[in-house]
Amino acid sequence: MQNLSMQNVVRNTSFSIFARQITGIFGLVGSGRTETARIIAGLTKRDFFFGGDVRFNESSVRYRTPRQAVRDGIVYVTEDRKGEGFFETMSVAENMYVGQISSNESHGLVVSMTEMRELAAGWTKKLNIKTLNSDARVIELSGTTYYDLRMSYPDYLAAARPAFEKFGARFIVRGGPFELMEGQARERNVVVEFADRETAMACYRSAEYQKAKAIRQQYADADFIIVEGA
Repeated sequence: MQNLSMQNVVRNTSFSIFARQITGIFGLVGSGRTETARIIAGLTKRDFFFGGDVRFNESSVRYRTPRQAVRDGIVYVTEDRKGEGFFETMSVAENMYVGQISSNESHGLVVSMTEMRELAAGWTKKLNIKTLNSDARVIELSGTTYYDLRMSYPDYLAAARPAFEKFGARFIVRGGPFELMEGQARERNVVVEFADRETAMACYRSAEYQKAKAIRQQYADADFIIVEGA
């Protein structure tokens, strides 16, 4: 890749990647590292006249769609899984079949429902996706990972309820909409109020909650913080 450019986002970027080589691209937010990867994979178009040159196996290429790049073995794995990793209003099966259509294994423009269901059944088993069936929409999966069925959350709550009731827990925030102003955030936030920090610690360390914790850790990664109130 030589002198790759896209408006003011990517300017005169050049590097080479050889077979069996792992290359990392890093930089601050806004430096153009993500956009560079998207251009290479055909998701974003570089400048037409002065956009530089991308060469694959000694031949100049300009991928106009990701499918063309996929056929050459170039795949873009997004860092924004929720925003770009899938279609949340489509089913698990439809999301998997989209990848099939983009690959060399696609049998054309005709959508085969049988092929879609067989593909979904195979990958659901391989990836151990917790879902009632492959027709479940992605948006119905767990809010924390979008890969586990939302039914896992009620299982956790049912197990944790004895501890919450025993120690007088009161839910202040339970996964409501939020705006990230600075730093990093999780996809779901929960704030629970206790009488004091000692009570919160006792609840967390109780046998009742440790049982629920084991269920939660199967389905979600979490930051768990106990803070002394004012």
